Amino acid sequence: MTGFKIFYEKNTGDVILTIPEQNAVGALETTKEQDFIMFDVLQARNPASVDFIQLPYGQYRSLKWQIVGRLI
Repeated sequence: MTGFKIFYEKNTGDVILTIPEQNAVGALETTKEQDFIMFDVLQARNPASVDFIQLPYGQYRSLKWQIVGRLI
C-alpha cells in the first residue's frame, strides 16, 4: 500500500502532479528520483525546484471527508 503523493513547485506552491494512493498487492513506495523517471510532467522540470508531500495510506481519504463534512 502506498500513500497519496503531491508534487509541487517550491517557489509558487503550484501543484504539478498528484499520485493517488494504491491498495494493490505489491504496490511499492517510489523515490523522488524514480518518479522523475516515470512521469513526463516531472521530467520537464528541474528536480531542485520541485518538492513533494506523501501522506500515509488512508490519510488523504480521511482528510477529504473531514473537509467535505465541514462544507456540508
